[in-house]
Amino acid sequence: MVFNLLIELILSLLVLVGGLFCLIAAIGLIRLPDVYTRMHAASKAVMLGLLMPLTVALVVFADIESIIKAVLTIFFVVTTTPVAAHLIARAAYKEGAPACDLTKVDEYHPYSERPSAVQINLFKDGEI
Repeated sequence: MVFNLLIELILSLLVLVGGLFCLIAAIGLIRLPDVYTRMHAASKAVMLGLLMPLTVALVVFADIESIIKAVLTIFFVVTTTPVAAHLIARAAYKEGAPACDLTKVDEYHPYSERPSAVQINLFKDGEI
């Protein structure tokens, strides 16, 4: 009896923590300054926010069909979320989305075809 209550308490806590991660992701999407940090908030926090309730579903629904659905959902979320976030951030970079003023290093620049800030300023001033 006490063991079942403890299990239910732990599962309820996992669902609440998953919801908290989703709330943090939503706040991050509103408050963070640029597309790159927003992408980080959306991908990491939402992935964790979705995985916790799915883990609870694995425990609560013990039939094989529900377990297969939850495991497949977890697999696809874990494999596609980081890839999608990377591709969206890369597309934003190639389109010239500005980074936050606090960003100090652009490690992707030597490998991209995007002109540097110095080249852009030179082109704007008309001097080469």
